[in-house]
Amino acid sequence: MGRYTDKKVNNTPKAKKLKKELEKLGHKNVEVWYETIRSGGEMSGYEGGWNFCSGDEDEDYFDPCLGYNFEEALENIEQYDLREEKIRYES
Repeated sequence: MGRYTDKKVNNTPKAKKLKKELEKLGHKNVEVWYETIRSGGEMSGYEGGWNFCSGDEDEDYFDPCLGYNFEEALENIEQYDLREEKIRYES
């Protein structure tokens, strides 16, 4: 993927844990990083928190925010289960 190739990707224990959980859910080539929370544009709320992207050359999956903190990111991670989508498409 290589979008965020700096040293902030997948290098902290929390990022590695989120990466491992996403891989269990069927994601490949996962990149996880944390961005400092800041206020967004007008009427946009906050920006930042735990983010990830996954996929390969043919497919690409990106979500701007798993959660603003680690616990919230772990709770929200189940909604990105690609195993269920794969079963639906194969049926």
